[in-house]
Amino acid sequence: MGVYLALFLIIIMTYPVIKYNKNLYLIINSICIFIIMALRNSSVGADTIPYKNFFESTNLQNLPSNFINWLAPLQGQRFETGFMLYNKILYSISSNFQCELIITSLLIITCYVFFLVRLEINYFWGFLTYLSLGFFANSMNLMRQSIAWALLLVAFVYCIEKKHLNFYCLLC
Repeated sequence: MGVYLALFLIIIMTYPVIKYNKNLYLIINSICIFIIMALRNSSVGADTIPYKNFFESTNLQNLPSNFINWLAPLQGQRFETGFMLYNKILYSISSNFQCELIITSLLIITCYVFFLVRLEINYFWGFLTYLSLGFFANSMNLMRQSIAWALLLVAFVYCIEKKHLNFYCLLC
């Protein structure tokens, strides 16, 4: 709870920065949120430990050989094949689970900043919405859903901008 209050205070206290440089405000608050998401302990969040166990056993898992199995969770597991591929790629970079948290947090915050900037959403209200509607809490707990949510934000931007090919590519 203290983390939420601290982030709310940072967002509110840095509000005067918008008057001088709104990009600086965006950077300050994005970095604060990123640091908390990326450098958290693996015990934070109800699903983080199962994600850590899955990540650590990634090298033991095999990807399905036929395309139809890519559309469903692998062999009745709760993790989709795309998420398994994502884990395999990250595991090949580093076998440390903190690496996955850092890269996933970077992906989520980058997609959110892209959404704010491209749709010219007020940064102050955008960050308050991000925290108050629980998107921050979900990104600390539900990793797969947060990645999907972040990619949907980017797809939504492409839909609004009528870049239909980009939109469909992200949905697939």
